[in-house]
Amino acid sequence: RQSKHMMDYIYQHLNKLREDFNIPLREETKTSLIFLDGGEIHSLPNSANTVRGYPADDIYIDEFAHFTCGTDKEVIDAITPSLSRGGRLYMISTPFGDQNLFYEYWHNREDITRVKINWRDCPDISEEKINEIRGIIGEDAFLQEYENQFLGDMEGQEFPTELIEQCINHDITIPGDPAQAFQQGETYIGGLDIGRRHDLTALVTLQKQEDKYVVN
Repeated sequence: RQSKHMMDYIYQHLNKLREDFNIPLREETKTSLIFLDGGEIHSLPNSANTVRGYPADDIYIDEFAHFTCGTDKEVIDAITPSLSRGGRLYMISTPFGDQNLFYEYWHNREDITRVKINWRDCPDISEEKINEIRGIIGEDAFLQEYENQFLGDMEGQEFPTELIEQCINHDITIPGDPAQAFQQGETYIGGLDIGRRHDLTALVTLQKQEDKYVVN
């Protein structure tokens, strides 16, 4: 269903071009266009079996972060050979948590070009409408769908992981004796998150400074 919906967009663009150009087709179906002068467009579902074997100059993966249950890795493995003689791969998506290849490529790959488009970059979207949608879908969904933020998979997470990472100072060093980091007469609050399955255990202390708490 989604691949057929994508073809609707392609037909809209094609019909617009036909206002100025003659673009004859040799064959067309609900999921493909084959042009008389050469070239093909195929809109296929996110299945490794259906995308395998097509030679391609450009491949576009739509909503890649939403390829769940390992299908993101399966599709990448299936389509990459199509680019063996050249071509480009475009991964397009809104963020969807941090347990997928889209998150991994965006944060950890150095061989890709990143392009971020926010709803504010779209002139036909009004802030009034966005605020209405924000009240309907909830804050977490809004931050991912409209603010381009990658949120972790933990339910009830108070702050987005991406926001927390911006607060980390990797240049801070811990004294040889951790007790030296604390001062007599000061107020501290400590928190411990035990990494039971995947992440490391994390310990954080806050020092009270007047009317605010500062990470110690």
